[in-house]
Amino acid sequence: MPQSIKAILSVAALVLILVGLGFVISRIMPDGRVLAFTWRELVAVILVSIAIVWSRQWRRRLRR
Repeated sequence: MPQSIKAILSVAALVLILVGLGFVISRIMPDGRVLAFTWRELVAVILVSIAIVWSRQWRRRLRR
């Protein structure tokens, strides 16, 4: 259980960092088209990272 909590916290920290960077960049460049990175792509990256973390946890559980 502690490892899953750590994984959830790390994913949450990654999400907060990405959102913070997006907010700062959008403040610097008001057109919002920085690196052609839209909110849909950001959500896709977040979902993929969560899926990767969960798949690693399930592999560890299946090995035991």
